[in-house]
Amino acid sequence: MEHGGFPWAHEFDAFIKDAILRNDTDSVVDYRSLNHASRQAVRTPEHFYPLLYALGASDSTDEVEVWNEDLCLGALSMTSYTFG
Repeated sequence: MEHGGFPWAHEFDAFIKDAILRNDTDSVVDYRSLNHASRQAVRTPEHFYPLLYALGASDSTDEVEVWNEDLCLGALSMTSYTFG
């Protein structure tokens, strides 16, 4: 499997991670208002929606752990979050 990611994939992944760590769920929900990186990273939303469900189930006081930060095949983010 090819590892690494396109620049726009890294940009989008970093934006989402930063927003989650800042507890800025509005920016994550409104990801489409971002620049070209969001349009390229999320061409169809069905794979992005589960993150929104997890954010909705989390609490603003939850500690967030980021793990498995990796991009593969150019655009597939494996970044995962634990809320608790």
